[in-house]
Amino acid sequence: MRAFLRLSRCGHTCHTYPFLKKSITYRNNVRIPGQSVPGYSIIGMSLSLAQPVFKWDAWETYQQAKLAVTGAEIMLRKAEQDLRLNVTQAYFDTMTAQRDLLLAQMHEKAVSDWLIRTCANRFM
Repeated sequence: MRAFLRLSRCGHTCHTYPFLKKSITYRNNVRIPGQSVPGYSIIGMSLSLAQPVFKWDAWETYQQAKLAVTGAEIMLRKAEQDLRLNVTQAYFDTMTAQRDLLLAQMHEKAVSDWLIRTCANRFM
């Protein structure tokens, strides 16, 4: 029942709260045979109060909303996993790039040292 109250508070047009109907009737045109003026008047009032016990369309709307929330939660979890995967991939790509840079610097130093030794040995 709490779900129905939430649905109607959200602006749905289904009647989930009690609703009141009223009508007033006034007639002064009843004729009594043999008399020229109406003999009596009729005044009537009615008031009715209704509270729906169960509305299938409201229940279906509630169930669809629950499914939509579940779908959104699944999409959120997938997005979180994708984010974790992308961050992890970027971290390892950075680590690989740092290692490659270090290897290139070491190779450059080794070639430079070899060149210096080669040139020094040639001119001796």
